[in-house]
Amino acid sequence: MLDDNDRKWSVTEEMNNNKMLDMPVMLDETFTILTSSTQGRQWLNGIHNYDMLRNPRYANLFQYISPIYNDRKSMIKDEDSDDENNELQSDFVKIVLNLFFVDDPKEITLDNLVNKYESKADIVNIRSGIDS
Repeated sequence: MLDDNDRKWSVTEEMNNNKMLDMPVMLDETFTILTSSTQGRQWLNGIHNYDMLRNPRYANLFQYISPIYNDRKSMIKDEDSDDENNELQSDFVKIVLNLFFVDDPKEITLDNLVNKYESKADIVNIRSGIDS
């Protein structure tokens, strides 16, 4: 079993993978179990999966900010004046490290990711529904 923090992190990451990146990395059954389970008396300690970005050391090295943070957009600084695309950097890191989940890796370019963000005028608030 996972503790509440790890469960929340995993659910938030998978929701971002699905909604913003069109790149699910969990089986639907796994996601359903994860969202319907609760913390028991015993749980896994440490990093509970093979996602490198779950490890804080690797997240720092890759300058990755998880969508679990409410102020993610403001935590990411880039060189342009458009604050609406600040999440692109972290999401692109996530995609590159998980290319084996993408159907056609040739389609993954920074331009395509930028276009995806621009086509979703209101970037999905990944956190909604998780905190309740």
